[in-house]
Amino acid sequence: MFSTEENEKIGNHLLALINKKYNSQRRFAKAYIEADGRTATDEEIRKMANRVSQMIKGSKSIQAYDLPIFAKLLEVSYEEILSGGECLAPQHNRLTNYTVAFSTEQNLWDQYIHRDDKLILNTDEYGKTVIDYALQFKNFNFLKYLLEKNYIWFVGADPQNCFLNFGAGTSIKPRPADMVDFGLRYELAQNSQLRMQMITLAIEHNDIGLLKQLHAREIPSLYQTCFYSRKPIDCDKYYNEDLILHLSKASEQILDYFSEEFKITGNVRMSNMFLFPYMIDLLDLLIKENNIHLEKMLKASIKHNQNVYHQLKKLVHNAINGRLGFYRESFRCHQDKYIKSAKDEEDKYIESIKEGLTNDIMKDFYFYDNDHLVCFMDMMAGDGIITNIIHTTSESKDSKISTLIQNLNDLYDKIRTKNFEYETRGTGS
Repeated sequence: MFSTEENEKIGNHLLALINKKYNSQRRFAKAYIEADGRTATDEEIRKMANRVSQMIKGSKSIQAYDLPIFAKLLEVSYEEILSGGECLAPQHNRLTNYTVAFSTEQNLWDQYIHRDDKLILNTDEYGKTVIDYALQFKNFNFLKYLLEKNYIWFVGADPQNCFLNFGAGTSIKPRPADMVDFGLRYELAQNSQLRMQMITLAIEHNDIGLLKQLHAREIPSLYQTCFYSRKPIDCDKYYNEDLILHLSKASEQILDYFSEEFKITGNVRMSNMFLFPYMIDLLDLLIKENNIHLEKMLKASIKHNQNVYHQLKKLVHNAINGRLGFYRESFRCHQDKYIKSAKDEEDKYIESIKEGLTNDIMKDFYFYDNDHLVCFMDMMAGDGIITNIIHTTSESKDSKISTLIQNLNDLYDKIRTKNFEYETRGTGS
């Protein structure tokens, strides 16, 4: 075990290593940028060289994401870097979560996965798993390899196993004597952001197949709600800002996928149609950036709101008229003899209860502002709906886009305020 030294000592050793192999901080900065998969422009090199200079002076510490690249470029272990040269363990003699997650060599991945001590299941001295680092370093090929070989999964065989983060897990078995409850298995099962980060990587690589495999448009809590339970979907828990930023720059194919309605059949076997829970955040960003696909995304959101409005309107109408029909029949049954001359009296009775009955039925309409979730139940018919609706507070100078935004928001407001223009039948047979 080693001790992390002060920034100044680390900086001095870093300077010696850089001078030995690269002769200049600028050359090292260029190599770093290229190793990170970015284009080494003059401006990027200047900024990186300045950051390296601050590390060398001790005014800035080395970050966790720097270590694997530094270790690879300087051909030393990260222990040597962090110990300021005190710990000189050869890099190639020790496989770690750091080095494996940064590696592009499949034979090295295989070697680590099949080690007898199953170190891959454990967190390292910084509390990080190999998946944490692979996502941090954006090692897409390594993560896809783990998924394709079924070493890990972010969505289990049954997506309705949503109480433990879509049933994410690993097929790598620990040694019988090991206690790894808080290692890789625990991290996959409990950390909802791992899947969101993997979705972001799939967007970056335009991998629509992987997005579908990851159920990228969904969040686990969608499976836990129905119109009887009226349970919010807790969008904030799963929100990932980086994912929305990547979506705002995604291809048309990716945006088409995220703008489609999708069906969720929950744990109580009731199905409802939803739209991407973070569509509002995405629209706000697309409007701000005047994205070329904005019109298409707005039209898809309007179509969803229209579908919700018409479905709710039909449910409300059926609930009110069904209940009125019940009371009409009840009124008739209580007459000694129902004759045509009693029709006026019957209509007066129905008219007198209509408003109160309608208000009573609308008590079963719920709206949750945080999730933009709407729910209605027709208790008598055993039918209902729960879904999200979309709006935006952003504005556009483009008249066509402004009209679409207005249409979207008008539908949202009509649903939220229960303005269904419902009609009730005043007569019955």
